[in-house]
Amino acid sequence: MLNKITYIIFLGSIKFAISPFFSILQCNHSIAKTILLTSVGGTIGILSFAFLTKPISIAFNLIVDKTRKNLFFKKFISQSKIMKKQKSVFSKKNRRVIRVKQKFGLLGVATITPIILSIPVGTFIAVKYYSLSSKTLLFLISAVIFWSVALSFFVAYVY
Repeated sequence: MLNKITYIIFLGSIKFAISPFFSILQCNHSIAKTILLTSVGGTIGILSFAFLTKPISIAFNLIVDKTRKNLFFKKFISQSKIMKKQKSVFSKKNRRVIRVKQKFGLLGVATITPIILSIPVGTFIAVKYYSLSSKTLLFLISAVIFWSVALSFFVAYVY
């Protein structure tokens, strides 16, 4: 019993969209229990990834910078070329994220996070572009609770 509860909470914190399906169909939980478990899992995921976003970004940037410098040294490129500021390159992915940010704002990012982006990716985007504030966390957690209720009723009555 405890393993199933832990599994649903963990699943809700990582891949929220499928957790109500597993909770109701596989574990035979009630709607109320499913809403509670998936909401708790999503909230834990949001809080965890929100507070880990900055340290992960810093570590990632240090690793990337160190790797770039090592590659440049191996190719015998002078120190002055390494220190030049590189021009920003916008990929399709970057453009898409910026378009969503500009078009829908924090509310839009928070709304699509549990279903489309997944909790880790959506939280990372929200914290990166809108800072770690109580407003950001409130929007993200509200979206998780909304989708938890909507998906639980959908699975229980429609699916």
